Amino acid sequence: MTIKEALDEYQFNNVGQFKGIAQSLGYREEYNSGFLCFTLNGEEFRTTVHEIRSHTQTKFDEMVKKDSMERICKFFDKDKALLSDYSDILRGKGVDIINWGNIGSDSKDRFTVIDHTNKICYTGKDLYDHALMNGYLLDGKGTKLEKGALSGMTEVKGKPAKLRITEKGVSVFYKKETLVIPDKILGKKLSEKQRKALLEGEMIVIPAKRGSMFVQVDKDLNSVIVRSEKELSIPAKIGERELTTADKYLLVNGYSLDNMIIHNEEGYFIADISWTDDKKGIVFKNMQSIPEAKAKELLDKQQDKDNVSTVEKEQTVVNDLKGRDMEAELKEAIEKDDFEKMSRLRDEGYKPSEEVIRGLSNSPNMDDKKAVVIDKLFGMKPEVPDTELSSTKNKPNQEEIKEASEQVKNGTPEQDVTFKSAVENGDFAKLDLLKGEGYMPSKEVMQSLAGSVPENSMIAVQKIFGLKSNAQSIGEVKLAQGSQNNSRDVSRGVGNIVNKAFSDL
Repeated sequence: MTIKEALDEYQFNNVGQFKGIAQSLGYREEYNSGFLCFTLNGEEFRTTVHEIRSHTQTKFDEMVKKDSMERICKFFDKDKALLSDYSDILRGKGVDIINWGNIGSDSKDRFTVIDHTNKICYTGKDLYDHALMNGYLLDGKGTKLEKGALSGMTEVKGKPAKLRITEKGVSVFYKKETLVIPDKILGKKLSEKQRKALLEGEMIVIPAKRGSMFVQVDKDLNSVIVRSEKELSIPAKIGERELTTADKYLLVNGYSLDNMIIHNEEGYFIADISWTDDKKGIVFKNMQSIPEAKAKELLDKQQDKDNVSTVEKEQTVVNDLKGRDMEAELKEAIEKDDFEKMSRLRDEGYKPSEEVIRGLSNSPNMDDKKAVVIDKLFGMKPEVPDTELSSTKNKPNQEEIKEASEQVKNGTPEQDVTFKSAVENGDFAKLDLLKGEGYMPSKEVMQSLAGSVPENSMIAVQKIFGLKSNAQSIGEVKLAQGSQNNSRDVSRGVGNIVNKAFSDL
């Protein structure tokens, strides 16, 4: 390639870049009386700055430029970019780096990239920006990360670290000598229980504007790292089952997805699925085959349950409340000491007005115990004035008040409302926070949700709060299988099943 041919065929956008091309091709440059003279092995080419500028391009062929940068990103090592020895390696790949010296505050502004294969020239900044936008680490190995994903351990300026590609650039997380648990993460103050969980290696969930963020201690870095759901690479589908928000939450937090139906070329299977300890794969346990007809029947039933319309359920509740005298029902419950009835009224959406509460203060059936229960249920406490007829022996002791309270709820009315809303909206991060606050849903609250939310959401709630389910599950199918099936399943090629399941992801 002669310098004259390069002037016509290479893409560049200023005179300096053309001089760089000439230098890369081995030409010597001299300036004399308004002319630039390029010489190589007896060849001489004379031109003017004006002539060179007439060949510059303000707009490159973007496809050629992109192809060039993609190619170079797959082997370019930014840490060696300005080393003379590395230049020889790059030339063997048809690339040259022209180092202009200390002309900028950043090393990427100090060199020009010349790609002789694609006959194009651009700045180091162009290359770095392309790498950033496309997740290339420029580590000489072509490592490419998804945005937001955390890299494996590498070295940055000679120190062990991990990298994360963000919209703003590359974030570097260096290994810490001492583990420090912060007081706040993403503006949310951590509870003592959450701090303890982090110290014990558990993953906690922090609500964010867009979904949930998962926080854990990175053992390699010895520091707290915030990770997104996308970064954790939770699969969207396993076998023939689309994972719901509830399923993903359970996997991330170490729970298993029990009795999931998996399909491969050998038939249908039920298995318990969980994440591996290193959060990089999925483990299949308790695998057992089931007949195809039964599997399809169960899948259809599961889909019907998952598609329950919460709107229809809420409308049914509203219609049921119409025409009822809720105030009279509350007074009757107070008269009969029916605390469960009071609780059901609250669960059905009834909230007495301040006027009703004041009226209860004058009820002859009102006492301290009932006042405490009403306050716990509805957030307003009737007054219980002392009268001459009142006697100490008729007043309930603290044990009776405690017993009555325990019959009602393990949380405030506000917490119950928050709990229901979180379950119905699939906000499992909020449920995790409620659990951290010591909240525990009552039997009545759980019953009020039955049929109004998908079954997998209810399973997630039961696992999060350690509640026992009385509902029948797919797992009961296992009990209907003969013992001969169990022995046959154990001897099956489990590897084939797992491989097929992963191929469906």
